[in-house]
Amino acid sequence: MLRALEQLRGSLPQHVAIWAGGSSPALARGGVAGVQAIRDVGDIGPTLRAWRDELAAEPARLTSAG
Repeated sequence: MLRALEQLRGSLPQHVAIWAGGSSPALARGGVAGVQAIRDVGDIGPTLRAWRDELAAEPARLTSAG
């Protein structure tokens, strides 16, 4: 699973957010750089709010990404 996430991260532009969820021990140990691990369904709301806040703080990121 980690290898697949690494490949996915490497194939997408850095501005594309990748979230992986579940109870995998591999995710619990730190997962993959550039991949947001969501271990519990209750974490989705706070993670989504943080992601939206980050986007709002960096509007140039969306227009300069190519």
